[in-house]
Amino acid sequence: MMKNVFSGIVLIVLTTLCSVAQTTYVKQLILAEGTGGTVYVSSYDPESGERSIFDSIQTGYAQWVFIEDHFAYVAATDSIVKYDIDTYERVDETYMTHLHELHVFGDHLYVGRWLDAGDGVYLKVLNKNDLSQLIFEVPEIDEPTFGIVFTHDSVYVAIYGGYGSTSGKLAVVDPVTQSFVRFIDFGENGQGIGDIFTDDYNIYMVNETFNWADDTVGSIATYNLSTGEVTFDFYEEIITRGYALNYTALFTLLNGNIAVYNLYSGEYSNTNLIAGPGGYDAVSSVVLDRINSKLYVATTDYYSYGEGNIYDLSGNSLGTFDVGISTDAMDIDYRTETGISEKHNAITEIYPNPAVDYIRIKTVDGFDKLTVSDLSGRQIIQRFNGTENEFLSLSSLPVGSYIIGVFTNKNVSYHELIKF
Repeated sequence: MMKNVFSGIVLIVLTTLCSVAQTTYVKQLILAEGTGGTVYVSSYDPESGERSIFDSIQTGYAQWVFIEDHFAYVAATDSIVKYDIDTYERVDETYMTHLHELHVFGDHLYVGRWLDAGDGVYLKVLNKNDLSQLIFEVPEIDEPTFGIVFTHDSVYVAIYGGYGSTSGKLAVVDPVTQSFVRFIDFGENGQGIGDIFTDDYNIYMVNETFNWADDTVGSIATYNLSTGEVTFDFYEEIITRGYALNYTALFTLLNGNIAVYNLYSGEYSNTNLIAGPGGYDAVSSVVLDRINSKLYVATTDYYSYGEGNIYDLSGNSLGTFDVGISTDAMDIDYRTETGISEKHNAITEIYPNPAVDYIRIKTVDGFDKLTVSDLSGRQIIQRFNGTENEFLSLSSLPVGSYIIGVFTNKNVSYHELIKF
């Protein structure tokens, strides 16, 4: 009880001194859709319920959408396009074949590739501010990739090997030295490794069921980042995708339905949270709204219709949203409003926020000291003599809310941080 009272006092004091009035909200969803030949990129406004197509990419299919700050990066077959999603204008683009996933870490855009990339290199890293600039590539990764995550100052990439592969592994890349570190090979148990997620303690792998193995065994695997131990939970079910990690709940596609795997119990707590459309129709993409605890689910038959439905995390329907045919990629644009007075505010920007793996902190003139404290006032992280643009790993922080303090010789400012 005393801890709760003290936490309240800390927040009241910070709010009073710094005029903090911060709200994180969902501005929009960015969607990419296409049935072959043209990919349409659109914005869906959850407040108005309206969707507007703002661009088209003359190529085959949508692969991925990744949002950071007020920019969206869209991968579509052989094109990567960067958009300012305040103005909805193209700000950059580049050509690269066999695209799959995109992820931004710091100033780098990590590009995972699959199928049969002609040059045999399946991970390339571009300058996110100039997509024509190749920062580095990882020739050691010479097989098709799937999921990509950043944790403990390393990038982990799922290597599923492509059609016919009977093993799976993770590649570890050092983003600082820009080099390959090692493979973590799971052998036959890792067959079908696909979407991966992390809570900074473990990496969770959704290993897909592959029909060429003449069985229907898929698995959820847990790799402990501290000990290197790995466990596999095998299921005689058809597991095909992983969509989101929310605390202890891992949302996957199981037998065509959206299901919930409980990380604590090590088993599925709900095998049919949201029923799939069935038949030849399919779930094409799912995104989790972490702020409002909603799932946005797109379904399609890939040639004549697309349907969007919104659910709470218990699987109850909350309504519909407009999607196109074959909406294969979506992401959510989170924004943060703050009422901190400019004269008191040394922080000009913190992004992403909410965050999972890291944040980038922009300040006016650098700082003498930076602190990260929990809501009881306990300092967890300290950093001294920072520049105007600092990268901060969140790997040591549990999920929760924190206060970032920035101290200069002119002022002190505070900002709320939400760690997922």
